[in-house]
Amino acid sequence: ELRVARLSESVTVSGQSPVVDIATTKTSTNFDAQQLASLPNARDFWAILAAAPAIQMQRIDVGGSAAGTQTGYSTYDTKSDQHRPMVEGIVNTEGTNAAGFYYDYGSMEEVSVTTGANTPDMPWAGVMTQFIAKSGGNTYHGRIYADYENENIQSRNIDDAQIALGVKGGGGLEATDLNRLHSYHDLNGDVGGYLKKDKLWWYGSLRDQDAQSLLPNFPVKPFETHLQNITGKGTYALNANNKLVGFAQWGKKEQPNRLDTQLIGATTAIHNSADSTWNQSYWAHTYKVGWDNVASDKMFFEVHGGQFHYLWPNYRYTQAPAYQDLATNIVSGGNRDGWFRDITRNQILGSLSYFKDGWAGSHNFKFGGEFFNERYDDLRGQGGLGHVPNDVLMVLNNGSPSEVILFQTPSASLNGLWTTAASSSIGIDRICQIRQGRRSARSIRLRSTSRR
Repeated sequence: ELRVARLSESVTVSGQSPVVDIATTKTSTNFDAQQLASLPNARDFWAILAAAPAIQMQRIDVGGSAAGTQTGYSTYDTKSDQHRPMVEGIVNTEGTNAAGFYYDYGSMEEVSVTTGANTPDMPWAGVMTQFIAKSGGNTYHGRIYADYENENIQSRNIDDAQIALGVKGGGGLEATDLNRLHSYHDLNGDVGGYLKKDKLWWYGSLRDQDAQSLLPNFPVKPFETHLQNITGKGTYALNANNKLVGFAQWGKKEQPNRLDTQLIGATTAIHNSADSTWNQSYWAHTYKVGWDNVASDKMFFEVHGGQFHYLWPNYRYTQAPAYQDLATNIVSGGNRDGWFRDITRNQILGSLSYFKDGWAGSHNFKFGGEFFNERYDDLRGQGGLGHVPNDVLMVLNNGSPSEVILFQTPSASLNGLWTTAASSSIGIDRICQIRQGRRSARSIRLRSTSRR
């Protein structure tokens, strides 16, 4: 006779001591590809920063509402203009603060955000970020990401109680409709694989992102930002200890109705016509070629060179006289024109790491250097019709004439810089940890001229 066997259940709980890095003093947060994919954010550089401890953001992105617009950030007591974002080891800083362009989020394999106690690799106190792109492999793999949003699938976070306290609409929008997304989409696909297993890998990614918002200071139509990316990466193994890596990423940004003006910022300038806005078209790229060498089980050498570059032109829509009211923030007439910013940073960076046990402890030595050739050019009024129409800007105060600003264009500010830097750090670990680092740099100005 068959009987039903008794059922029993046992639960085994096992614990592991957490891994604690007792050797480093720097404070950093690492995000791998799985974590990046699961973060409920706008899928951009600033959304990653917002998820990192100790970072203070100047603006909060909600569901992609700030896509395509850089947000200031800082950490501890540092300034908001002392940062170094790096993509595949290539410095992408615009000046010393902003990111050079809008990166392909889906192409990122790992992102590191270091907020303090940096090594001498970092030239100043601030946030250092490092983006490592995905690579191919011995199997083919790919991914498609897509999201879509419109007004019908958004909630409203302004209720009757807030309206009763005085929250008002503006620009033809009800209070409950302020700063809502009109539409949003993000389409991101990538694929990777091999040409020869264990020898030659390849990877590619495409992204198209578009956000249209309803803004109270631009009641004419939804404010649009369109971003596109192309990414490619190749890896070639010369042998077991030597690897060559090539990487390129292009980015494009289009804002057909950019809102900032000569005197009034984008968030406060009130445009009652699209004619007073200006058209932004922006291209940027990062190129890299690198060599990694494992000289022994104690020594590692890497060197890479490349270029960060962007070209940022802006054009106006009308030659009507320009008026800007500093009391009401209402602007009318033509905006700026022939406005170009052209930045190029050619660079070579390298480092040698050596690890040694036995000299009264565990020692790690790192020596490195970097070389930059930078050009930073600002051009104004290059279309021949004036920086603003006829190079005349009328300034008002509550509708009454206040002053007139005259420009003399076309004009150009041309700047160039050579920079060399060397750094070293030494660590001694065992019972106690000692960290010593040193960095020296020298810059030579190639040119600094203005012409009209």
